[in-house]
Amino acid sequence: MIQSREWIFLKLLLNTYFSAKQDVLKSLVPDDVFEKILSLPFSQKNPKLALSFVQEWCKNIHTSWFEDVLQTFSEPFQKYMENFLAKGAQDENLSKPINQFLCKYLYDHSKEKDLNILPRGLLTENPLSPLLDCSKKQLFEIVDLLAIFDLAEEVRYIVDKKILQGILQLLNEDQQKFLRSLLRAKSKLHMPQAFFQHLYSDEKKFLKALHKKGLQRLGCALSGYDQDFLWYFLHKLDVPRARYLETTIHSEAVPNTTHMIQLQIIQILQFLKSGSQ
Repeated sequence: MIQSREWIFLKLLLNTYFSAKQDVLKSLVPDDVFEKILSLPFSQKNPKLALSFVQEWCKNIHTSWFEDVLQTFSEPFQKYMENFLAKGAQDENLSKPINQFLCKYLYDHSKEKDLNILPRGLLTENPLSPLLDCSKKQLFEIVDLLAIFDLAEEVRYIVDKKILQGILQLLNEDQQKFLRSLLRAKSKLHMPQAFFQHLYSDEKKFLKALHKKGLQRLGCALSGYDQDFLWYFLHKLDVPRARYLETTIHSEAVPNTTHMIQLQIIQILQFLKSGSQ
């Protein structure tokens, strides 16, 4: 029986080299094979997408997911492999075959491998696809800016200037700028429950609460997404954050909320892009 990745490779080969009509293909293969080929939705024409799967898989996973594998190495080699992963699963000083070997070793010994996950290049594009190309640092920034939507609604009703100043001092420059932009827009809530103002005197608790709120919003935005996309996204994050985020993601989109937060993420991406220009 052909395995899932072999089906993918076959489909890519047909897309690339077989331009005849479907009825011609149907006459050449058994009915069950023809139906299986039709069930594969992608139209890409690059067979290398399947062949390079292991290296792409390795490149997109946070180092913390390899903890069990890395602990089997000697300390110097463990540090080397952590650096290897941090650089996108490649070392410019090594030949391509050796880079591929290291990725294959990590893949074969990882508990996180899943042969049923589509290669990254075959994922269907969606509004949040740009998140897969973000670095871990960028994702953290996006999460914290998502929480600013909650913070903005609360700040509107804080009249104590000492509390307002204390909150602003805990935000970095981008967060303050984004907060001010949100405050200029019309409020959609009325008297939100006080939350952040009780934490402004404790920087560590405030920033932790801000990040958690952002993760909760992100989980709602990811609700209803297919498992392939979620697998790639969650594995870009460290294990503790990914595990928490999993608890906030619903199997179906949350009515009137998921789409709204997706638009907020797009707004944040545009804000960050404009700031980098």
